[in-house]
Amino acid sequence: AQERVKRLDGPGVEFEPTHREQRLAVEVARDAIDMTEIHAKAGEQKALADLALADFAAAEGIALEGATGATGSAGGDTAQKTMGPAETN
Repeated sequence: AQERVKRLDGPGVEFEPTHREQRLAVEVARDAIDMTEIHAKAGEQKALADLALADFAAAEGIALEGATGATGSAGGDTAQKTMGPAETN
C-alpha cells in the first residue's frame, strides 16, 4: 500500500479522506445548495423532451403509450407505424 502521510509534524501533510468523511462532505454541500432552480430547470427539460418526442412520433405516425390525441381521448387511430421503411405486402 502506498503511504499517503508524509510528515505528521510539518507542512505538506496529506491524507486520503475516509468514505464516511466523503459522504458527510457531500451531504453538507447538498444542503448548502438551493435546489429550487435546479428542479425547475429539470422539469422544463423533461417537458421539452416529452414535447419533442410527441412531435417526432406524430410526424412518423407512431402512437405513444398513454398519449392523448388532438381530441383529448386516448387511443385514437388504431394503425401504428414503427420507425423505418413502410412494409409493403
